Amino acid sequence: MAAMVVTATMAVTAAEAEVTDATSVFLSFLDWIKSSALILPTRFLSESDSLSWRWFFSAFLIASLSTLLFSKNLKRSLRRLKAHLFSKRAKGELALDLKFFAFKFFYDPIEMIFYGIFFAHATVWVERSLRYLMYPLLPQPLIFFDPVFGPIAYIILLFLLNDFAFFIFHYLSHKYASLWDLHAVHHRARHLNPLTKYRVHPLSMVISFFVSIAVVGVTLGIVKSFVYFPRYSANDTTRMLQNIILFSFAWSHLRHSAYWISFGKFLSYILISPAMHQIHHSRKPEHLNKNFGSVFAVWDYIFGTLYIPVKKEKLWLGESALVQKEPWTFTKEMLEPLRSVKRRWMRKVPYPRLAFAVTILFLMASLLSMRYFDHNMGTESRVSTRVSNADTD
Repeated sequence: MAAMVVTATMAVTAAEAEVTDATSVFLSFLDWIKSSALILPTRFLSESDSLSWRWFFSAFLIASLSTLLFSKNLKRSLRRLKAHLFSKRAKGELALDLKFFAFKFFYDPIEMIFYGIFFAHATVWVERSLRYLMYPLLPQPLIFFDPVFGPIAYIILLFLLNDFAFFIFHYLSHKYASLWDLHAVHHRARHLNPLTKYRVHPLSMVISFFVSIAVVGVTLGIVKSFVYFPRYSANDTTRMLQNIILFSFAWSHLRHSAYWISFGKFLSYILISPAMHQIHHSRKPEHLNKNFGSVFAVWDYIFGTLYIPVKKEKLWLGESALVQKEPWTFTKEMLEPLRSVKRRWMRKVPYPRLAFAVTILFLMASLLSMRYFDHNMGTESRVSTRVSNADTD
């Protein structure tokens, strides 16, 4: 999710810098992609990427330290951990996760590029449309952030919106059968390890991007039409994001592991602990459809899906026993969900199709209308003049 925050911020920054032509946006954003940690092999080395060896090693250190400090029977804990890591089932699941992990390297940069382009256009289109319509009543934003606190507030807002968008998509993936066919790829894991995080169907990731654009992009555009956030460079943004990335990656790899780490009752109302996410992967009746959040637990609390374990609980991982007997290869995990979705969409299911069509039309309209608003709206120059004068004063 942190990578999406970086991508969205860079793309919107490029679009707001009067880079409005689609080709120019693509090339400008591609330059940032090349200099970032989203391309092989630098992803293993950059601390601003969840695939960096630092974060896998940090997860190992956190687990080791927690074992030394809190384990009641150290020898038994180590013995169970060894048996869990080197079991036949664990090796089989790890082999499949490694294939997803390797495949992600090739499609992830492409997805991020197009996500950034569509996200930037959606955000700027909504912002400029509202400013154009409200200019007679509201010639300038209501709130002006200074260059010190503005970027910080912007990043926090973007991080919260992205986390909420993840919750919405995750919730919908468990509610609607077509989305579940794709999301089930992730839940079929019978043995959790840090690489299980990357066992995601590419189409599921694409749909999640559209949900993020609809939730985050539109909301951000509405907010930015009333609130002015100062522009800042990519380097400044990256430096500010490092603390958030550290905050997020420190336990992200532990969520998909056999290691039970709880944050306690009070903190679990705020943050999703690794134990709470492991509960989400369990198919026990009391665990079903619980803890959809990624970082913050407040969304689950609001929507009534929060489950806070009092102590370590037994988990039933994977799908039903009937499904578990079937061999799921990488090729089957890629193709079978698509066949299932196709079979469902061949029936009369108008609402998902309509929602998807409306989303596509909205994105197309945003691309086509960008140049119109650039040539027919003068509010941007007026606001820029107002802000520059305020900064000078």
